[in-house]
Amino acid sequence: MSYEHSARFYDLFGARDDGDFLAELAARCGGPALVAGAGTAREALVLADAGLEVVAFDASPAMLAVAAGKVAERKLARRVRLVRADARRFHFRRRFPLVVALNVFDHFVADGDAAAALRNVKGHLAPGGRAVLNANTPAWRPNVDPTEEARTPGNRRVTRRVKFAPTTRRNVYAVELWFDVFRRDQLVERHLEKSDARLFRPDELRRLAASAGLTVEDTYSNFAGTRFKAGDGRAVFIFK
Repeated sequence: MSYEHSARFYDLFGARDDGDFLAELAARCGGPALVAGAGTAREALVLADAGLEVVAFDASPAMLAVAAGKVAERKLARRVRLVRADARRFHFRRRFPLVVALNVFDHFVADGDAAAALRNVKGHLAPGGRAVLNANTPAWRPNVDPTEEARTPGNRRVTRRVKFAPTTRRNVYAVELWFDVFRRDQLVERHLEKSDARLFRPDELRRLAASAGLTVEDTYSNFAGTRFKAGDGRAVFIFK
């Protein structure tokens, strides 16, 4: 999902339950930190607020434009470097004690995408460092009917409708996100973002990570530190 038409709405609806988790990792691992699939720099700013130097990259120019505005507003340009790059094909001439790749792996639908990203993570991880990533598992099931949420920033009302549909590929869903913008109850903008999203079995990600040279340290079902168990719909991995 590139959010090329709706990046400015991303933070209205994005998850925000990982801040304490990331701050604890920052204190434990130190910096600099690398954030893959940084989006609007939400995770990068958490790490920067924790005192780390951060290199954050994303493949979407629109998301990076929003990120740049937030970094400038917070006067963190000296601490946060934004780069356009693809998580499957990035290369920096340094290694990092902390690598973060949250809400990224569901975009890796093609065979080999996740393996390539994990090899890059391993190649950029400093000795003794930690990498954190998450994924939805096949135990997760989307609502059958489209769901809708609304937010009211300023004098606008923004609604987001989400529709999931199974595809012919196992554990891959077609996703549609509709963003409608209203002023005084009149529709003034409508944007559609479409992509496919993949669910990963935890054992599959562990196997791919092992092939890349990564070892699982912990697996959680959420960012509150609940230990992962079979049947959980979300997995958060810490690799070393």
